[in-house]
Amino acid sequence: MVRSRSGPARMRWLWCVLVCVSLSACSAAYHFRYQYTPIATEGSSADIDNERLRVRVIPTDEVGVLQLTVMNKSAQPLTIVWTRTQYIDPLGHVRPAIDAGPSGLFGPPAWPPGGTLVVSGEVFQATTRPGGFRAARAPSLSPYAGQPDPRLPPDPEFHPTARATDRVSLNPLTVSRSTAGEATVSTAPQPLLPVSGNTPTLGQAYKGREFRFVLTLLLDTGITPYTFTFRITDVAVQTGASQTN
Repeated sequence: MVRSRSGPARMRWLWCVLVCVSLSACSAAYHFRYQYTPIATEGSSADIDNERLRVRVIPTDEVGVLQLTVMNKSAQPLTIVWTRTQYIDPLGHVRPAIDAGPSGLFGPPAWPPGGTLVVSGEVFQATTRPGGFRAARAPSLSPYAGQPDPRLPPDPEFHPTARATDRVSLNPLTVSRSTAGEATVSTAPQPLLPVSGNTPTLGQAYKGREFRFVLTLLLDTGITPYTFTFRITDVAVQTGASQTN
């Protein structure tokens, strides 16, 4: 038996609320697209296949959006523990894994409170994406503030403009605001990495860095986390009609 959760490509009827309020006409000069690939590192694997279970985590075109398949090959049921399944971004920030299916009136679909039970012989499929930050972050450490994070390589092209943006994640809404009066309210979760900025090096600084997806399962032997690591291999920077790598 195969059970699945609808992914972003699945067409279905939905309600979606998107409210954008802008008090100044300001847009980012550069937009970023990331290429990334799974890697096997110490303590993590690009795939899992043993006598108990088979797990596949397949990247999509959007960084951080993953196609998850869990097959229970054992005689005992297992449970996907969503409260402990999470993303860890290149800066070490923890983000919950949420359902990437189409959002409804009150945000993205929610996982079952007690986790997802996968019985013997069953295959569970879903598409996940990172949710909002679980803890407030200092504005000066935010890669969304129009400048690279201080822990990233310095950006020689950045010039302070006193327009740093504080970004606060609320469930089910994402709220962005700036000292210049700009405000954006959206049901869309924040991306795992910045998708735009005022300098190209804001996105290019992530090339070669890694993020992790931690899938936590409750087996008959107890709770076991499985870590999948992905490396950003290339960053395409686009401005207007031109694009550079």
